[in-house]
Amino acid sequence: MTQLAAAMFFTICLPLVGAAQDPKPPATELEGTWREPLLPGEKAADKFTITFAGDQITISTGKDTYAGAFRIEGEITPTRITITLDTVDGQLVTGERTYTGKLWVASGQLNWRVDLYPVRVARVRLEPGDNPDQVLAKLQMLEAEADRDRMLGLAPVTRTLGKVQK
Repeated sequence: MTQLAAAMFFTICLPLVGAAQDPKPPATELEGTWREPLLPGEKAADKFTITFAGDQITISTGKDTYAGAFRIEGEITPTRITITLDTVDGQLVTGERTYTGKLWVASGQLNWRVDLYPVRVARVRLEPGDNPDQVLAKLQMLEAEADRDRMLGLAPVTRTLGKVQK
């Protein structure tokens, strides 16, 4: 009888103990390092590289390295990505560093299109007492700032990256 009780305990209770632990999130197709293709004579360290690890992202331009968190929104391809950077070359940064864009994986390549200017919506405060003209004026201000950024060459950056094989 004792052997039967022990067998039932190990069969029923031990799997439940394992289930209580946080499971490791499954790897996504983004997980890992992506880099621009190398041309003859180029060094990998000089190329634009993105590394996804969990919800963390590291972007290397060949000159500077940026790190922070990212969030994928939706299942539709191309997918919207929001990136919040908190370090540049290992130093914590302050101020608004949230960027948005689109990404998709096709034929084993990561296609990346991200706006180089931070999200500006936080800079416009819509107050409960705002009339429609005030709301329209604030939105037009946002649009004018975005147009100015595009004219200054801060339009979205588009890159096609290949997965780095280990």
